[in-house]
Amino acid sequence: MAGNPDQQFTLDSSIDLTNWMTGPTLDLIYGSGTLLFITPAGTNAPLAEFFRATVVP
Repeated sequence: MAGNPDQQFTLDSSIDLTNWMTGPTLDLIYGSGTLLFITPAGTNAPLAEFFRATVVP
């Protein structure tokens, strides 16, 4: 994920690219404008999981 510093967005997730769950609101606070987001796999993790960033106005 890359963007402008102080930019807010939600990190949404989906297992089928059709139904999306709104994720947490995050901020790019570092001067580089990058973010590393790590989620644990868990015991019942889906075979595939997709993410998209949606800018918060």
